[in-house]
Amino acid sequence: RIEGVSFWAINTDAQALDKSLAPNRLNIGRQITRGLGAGGIPSVGEKAALENVNDMRHICQGADMVFITAGMGGGTGSD
Repeated sequence: RIEGVSFWAINTDAQALDKSLAPNRLNIGRQITRGLGAGGIPSVGEKAALENVNDMRHICQGADMVFITAGMGGGTGSD
């Protein structure tokens, strides 16, 4: 742990989130993906992010700096 740092895992794939070591997790796009991931389709990842845009804004609110890492498998992190 790093003092003052909040670690989040955000994903469309609920099973991948369950394996994450991040203490905070957000499963985005549950309406569109049913927790099964974006299926390598960037437009599905985009819709999933838009579904939870307010949650992500809340997570980032007040942050001085935000680092984002994303898998480039063609889905959620690729668009």
